Amino acid sequence: LKFEEPIDVKSNRMESAVAGSISASLVRRFGAAAIDLFIVGVIDVGVLSLTARLAGLPIESVTELPLLPLIGFLTLINSGYVVTLTGLGGQTIGKMVFGIRVVSNDGAPASLWSVFVRSAAYFVSVLPFGLGFINVLFGAGRAFHDVAAETNVVRRQSL
Repeated sequence: LKFEEPIDVKSNRMESAVAGSISASLVRRFGAAAIDLFIVGVIDVGVLSLTARLAGLPIESVTELPLLPLIGFLTLINSGYVVTLTGLGGQTIGKMVFGIRVVSNDGAPASLWSVFVRSAAYFVSVLPFGLGFINVLFGAGRAFHDVAAETNVVRRQSL
């Protein structure tokens, strides 16, 4: 997705100032998240495999590695994937596949700080049984982490 001009996401929940752009549906969001989870999972398995090999352990013995540093390192790698790709182009690979993009409330590309806040607040959206996504279904079409970061997820109508 490439937007030639900012999108006015405040003007209407579903339609924006740029012809053909609307808020992304929950299905597209979850589809993109599923692809990103798969990609991150493959990266995590690769890191675990490499770590076990460097430690001289068989892959089955990964549970012998110190848990807290391992979780911290994997969280750093996974967060880096999301923040870097979303910060640079507004999209992770999953969002690219589903034709959606993160933009600021005024329709301009989201700032790196907004992307960081959005990524951190994502855990608050997911952890209490996904309650942070209720607003996407019944409210203004924005999840809790989008409200916290002052962002919106949009797609082109032609997709």
